[in-house]
Amino acid sequence: MFKYLLIFLLSPSFLYSSHISWQSSYEKAHKQAKKTNKKLLILIFEKHEEKNRQLLQSVFMNQIYIDKVNQHYVCVLIIKDQKESYPIENLFTIQYPALFFLDDYELFYGPPLLGNITPQTLKTHLDLNNLIRTPMR
Repeated sequence: MFKYLLIFLLSPSFLYSSHISWQSSYEKAHKQAKKTNKKLLILIFEKHEEKNRQLLQSVFMNQIYIDKVNQHYVCVLIIKDQKESYPIENLFTIQYPALFFLDDYELFYGPPLLGNITPQTLKTHLDLNNLIRTPMR
């Protein structure tokens, strides 16, 4: 009985949590962006580390901008030197993590965020650079 009560009490938090829908294949994400007329948001980590998981949880989960990011972007999570290819010549950086914004033609849609990415820096970056399209009224 306790098990069912615990599941019942915790389920609303799962239902209302929001997170980025990440893709691991740049090629598939690019095709999806073209098909759905969305932009690309590409997050690149240097290697698998615990701090990357913490960044994903703090910046890309349960933030006020998550739904709009999912609405306007196809998001790709890349580990540097991964086997899946991505346009490294366009997305070259020596600062990690790196967050790039590309249009569906693989052209920069706004300046990248490099290094320390926090919820506030991402929200400010999205707002200042008009990286989230607002609906026309």
